[in-house]
Amino acid sequence: GAMLTHFNLYSNARDVAEYLSIDKKDKVIAALPMFHVFCLTVCMNAPLIHGATIYVLPHFSPSELLRMMEKEKPTLFVGVPTMYNYLYRQEGHEGAMSSVRICISGGASMPVALLHGFEKKFGVTVLEGYGLSEASPVTAFNPLDGKRKPGSVGTDIMN
Repeated sequence: GAMLTHFNLYSNARDVAEYLSIDKKDKVIAALPMFHVFCLTVCMNAPLIHGATIYVLPHFSPSELLRMMEKEKPTLFVGVPTMYNYLYRQEGHEGAMSSVRICISGGASMPVALLHGFEKKFGVTVLEGYGLSEASPVTAFNPLDGKRKPGSVGTDIMN
């Protein structure tokens, strides 16, 4: 096991919030398991630092998530590639992500074809990232300025 301090968790959430420019106007849907440090940091702690709204989806259901997005108009969505694949295959919800300014993918690499297809279908940008539990967890994200290499995890968030 990796010993994490409260300061480890706080400082990583602070850095993520700063890197993603999260503020009190943001709305985040937490559809990942909250017991995992990826959700804890990116879906919960980082938004809370700046007073953003968090909507908790008790379990992942692609159709339920897209309906929630249509209703609540989130600005950030965080998921793993499998979730993106299920969402991509749903029909009739192409406008569900019209309010989303950033989608975050982590936990595994996203196939480039899925990345491009998802972005085209929903009109959003998906930023892949990398982290590990021992690092509280986020260490890298693709840049927000659009200068990214699809299939990569980007650069160190501490630059």
